[in-house]
Amino acid sequence: MNGNQPGARRRLLLAVAGLAVIVFAGACGGGDDDSTNGGDGKTAVPTASATAKPLGPEELGNQVAADYFTMLGEAAALLASQPTAEVLRPKLTALKEKYIAVFVAYGYQREAMSTADRDKVDAALRKAVFAAPATVVAPLNEATTRFQKTDPDLAQTVVSLNILTQYAAFDLLKKQEPKEAERLGIK
Repeated sequence: MNGNQPGARRRLLLAVAGLAVIVFAGACGGGDDDSTNGGDGKTAVPTASATAKPLGPEELGNQVAADYFTMLGEAAALLASQPTAEVLRPKLTALKEKYIAVFVAYGYQREAMSTADRDKVDAALRKAVFAAPATVVAPLNEATTRFQKTDPDLAQTVVSLNILTQYAAFDLLKKQEPKEAERLGIK
């Protein structure tokens, strides 16, 4: 029945977002490239030296989570007035690119760590994300449902915000989004 489809889609999107977080939290290992070449120039790719100071593993995981929640809050603010797709698209795209750069910088810090420390980063991130209320992603899920039929590309952009922390785990990014990793110069 059509009335059940939005609820089913919302549950599916929440499940996918949750799974992406779980997968990231279990990821470790990865590349060793410190290139700052952003590929096509759409996103400036900072190296670990571009951040203010290197963080310890738990601090890094907590900071990734904090910036993820900040990004979700900024997205929710953009979505609050229910703008049209034409108004929303450039704003969401800019927000996504801004946070890709943030998470890639963290990814370089994570890559410089030992496997044990990477595991600590992932555990801290997992703990923070799992402790967050489900309402944190509710605005994104509502927007995805709203645009799914009228603008599937925009709906996909909204969904992609749920899993943006994968940019802080290069091994995961290379497996799940190899073209993105290549675009960002992550080897």
